[in-house]
Amino acid sequence: MTSFFQKGHFLSYYGKGQDFNQNRNPNEYTYVSGYGFTPPPPQVSEKRLIQAYSSALGGAVLMFLFLSMFLPALVLNFLGMFIPSIRILDFQVVAPPVITELASGIAYCVALLAPFVLYSKYVRIPSSMAVPLKRPSSRLVLPAVFVGLGMSVMGAYSAASISAVFSAFGYWPSSPDLTVPSGIFATILFFVNSAVLPALLEEVVFRGIVMQSLRRFGDAFALLASSIIFAAVHGNFVQAPSAFLVGLAMGYFVLLTGSLRIAMVIHFINNAVAVISSILTLYAGDSIQLAVTYGIYLCYMLLGLIGLLLLVRVQGNLFSFPPAETVTPERQKMTLFFTSAGMAVAMILLVIMAASTLYPIR
Repeated sequence: MTSFFQKGHFLSYYGKGQDFNQNRNPNEYTYVSGYGFTPPPPQVSEKRLIQAYSSALGGAVLMFLFLSMFLPALVLNFLGMFIPSIRILDFQVVAPPVITELASGIAYCVALLAPFVLYSKYVRIPSSMAVPLKRPSSRLVLPAVFVGLGMSVMGAYSAASISAVFSAFGYWPSSPDLTVPSGIFATILFFVNSAVLPALLEEVVFRGIVMQSLRRFGDAFALLASSIIFAAVHGNFVQAPSAFLVGLAMGYFVLLTGSLRIAMVIHFINNAVAVISSILTLYAGDSIQLAVTYGIYLCYMLLGLIGLLLLVRVQGNLFSFPPAETVTPERQKMTLFFTSAGMAVAMILLVIMAASTLYPIR
C-alpha cells in the first residue's frame, strides 16, 4: 500500500482528492517532444522537497531565536502599561520577580509556538498528525519513562566529558543558571516556566511538528534530524549532549506509541528534578545538593536498566525502524537537510551562540 509520506504536501493527500503531480509547477517538468511535460526523476523531486522542508525549518529556528531575544522585554514593557510596579531604570526594565516570571512564560510560549506553527502550515501537515496525543499502551509507559530517565544520566556524563575536553584547551563551557526567584508565587511561576511549559510545548514542537513532518523521509531520518535540532537550539555545549540523547529516547517512544504523552512525562520529570535541585541548593547548601544529585543519577540508572529489560519482554523488534520509502540514501538525506540555505544559517548562528558560552579558565 502506498504510504501518505510519498504523496507530496500533506494537504494534497488529506481531503482534496488531488493527484500528487497536479499542483506541480510546470517549470519543474521536462518537455519531451510528442509527449509534453514529464515529471523530473524521483531523486530530483525528493532532494528538492528535503531542502524545501529544511530551509523552512531553518527559518523557523531563526525566527524562534529572534523572538527569544526581544519578546521578554517587549512583554514587560507592555505589562508596564497596566502595572505601576514595572519601571524603567537606566534603559532597563525593572519588575517584581513574579511579573518577570509571568512575562518570561508568555514570551517563551509565543517565541516557540509561532514560528513552528507557521512551518506546519507551510508543509500542510494536519494538526492531529502533527500533535499525536492518543493514549499509549499501559505496558509501555513505565518502562519507556525509566529508559528516558536513564538516558538523561548518559547525557549528563557526556556533557561532563565534553567539558573536560574544552578544559584541556583552557576553556570551560557554561549553561544558563536556574536562578530561583524570591517569593512563593514567583517560585511557582519559575517552576511552571522551567518544567511544565518546556515539557508540553517543546514536545509539541520537536517530537510533534518537526519530527512528524519529517517522517515522510523515513522514521530514522526524522528522529535523528529532529534530535539534532532540539539539541542545537539549547545554544550551549553543556545541555546539548543530554538534550540530544534524551531527545533520541523520547522521539523513539513517540514513534513507538504514536503519542507525545510519554515524551512529555520524561521531559517534565527531568526538568522538574533540575528545578527542585536548584531550590534545594538555596536551603541545604551545595554539598547536600551534590549528594542528592548523585543519588538521583544512581536511581535513574537502575530504573533505566529495569525499564530496558521490561521493554525487551513486552515489545518485539525493539529500537528498529521500518524501511524508509525514499530513493535518496540516508547519509545523503542528512547532508541535503543540513546544507540548505536556511538550515545552514540557523546552525552557524547556533554554533556561534554556543561558542559564546565558553569562558577562559584563569
